[in-house]
Amino acid sequence: MNKLDEADVRIAVRALLGDPDALPGAWTTAGVDWRVVSDVTDALVRVQGRAWTRGRDAAWSMVVKTARPDAHDPVDPSWEREWRAYTSGLLRPTAHVRPARLLHVTRPSADRVLLWLEDVPDPTPEVWPPSRHVLTARHLGEWGAARRLRGEAPAWSWRVWMDGLCAPPGEDDVSRADCVWRAPLVREVLGNEARALLNAVAGAGERWERRLRALPPTLVHLDPVRSNVRAVSDRETVLLDWQALGVGPPGADPAMATVLNVCRFHADPDGAGDLARESVEAYLAGIAETGVPLDGDDVRFAFAALTALRTAVILRAVLGRLSASEPDLRLWSTWGEKRDWSGEEALRRWGPGMVTLLRLGVEGAS
Repeated sequence: MNKLDEADVRIAVRALLGDPDALPGAWTTAGVDWRVVSDVTDALVRVQGRAWTRGRDAAWSMVVKTARPDAHDPVDPSWEREWRAYTSGLLRPTAHVRPARLLHVTRPSADRVLLWLEDVPDPTPEVWPPSRHVLTARHLGEWGAARRLRGEAPAWSWRVWMDGLCAPPGEDDVSRADCVWRAPLVREVLGNEARALLNAVAGAGERWERRLRALPPTLVHLDPVRSNVRAVSDRETVLLDWQALGVGPPGADPAMATVLNVCRFHADPDGAGDLARESVEAYLAGIAETGVPLDGDDVRFAFAALTALRTAVILRAVLGRLSASEPDLRLWSTWGEKRDWSGEEALRRWGPGMVTLLRLGVEGAS
């Protein structure tokens, strides 16, 4: 990232401190160590310093996120989505949920946008207990109920994200091959049930898609995994990274959160079933607190169908790694680091947890 301009730092610090006369002194920059970064994120930098504000010296910290076009599709304008979401007025806070504050925006060139964002502290550990995941689901229900669309969806929102989930597997889908399911590691961690469930998802996808698209549309975050959530307190949840903001049915966000948190071990895969059941009920409780009338059966269906569809996509994507003569366990080694698990231990816990989510999704949507 290029050197930050002193005038821009001053504007952002004054917005952060709520003092139009604040005077920042020297500052430092350091790259943010992030486990998963979007293809359109060019840089993520923490900027820290001190400022003279209202007669006292105060520390400050912010994060500057640089967005750029996707190198694989440079003409796709979706790389601007987070910037447009922040400046659209659609990310208004609710009683317990808000986005990280946008302090300043700069555009040094046509293909770069810098978002100057509040650096939100989180006193909780990277690995949450189930109760905090469930509380986040409740807060997502509150946020989602307040985001029902009354008119046309914004042109810049992600409106086609369900296409990839609901599309039938292609001819090159490795889950069709008998040899994949005979591979020792696949048999051990997934078993025959996974194959039957994947076939059930493939057979039901078109039917589920029709019902999902008929449900009331809402704005959905679509990536509320633990790393994009700041648990400031039991009464305040801050959501980060709005690059995937899209349009979908109520129930999409807790489904995505449950699958991704179990998949990446932010949640214990041994408790995947309980987490899924408690999360959807907490999400419904959050909706109920707002008084917005949404059909509980529709929400439960959307949660179940999207849980099954998202889990199926992940499982199909990794079958090739697991069935190879020399299985590649690097993904599970990386995800398991946060729990001090080796790749082998992580995978043996991961498989049953993901199959549990797939089973519950299929049963709940049928």
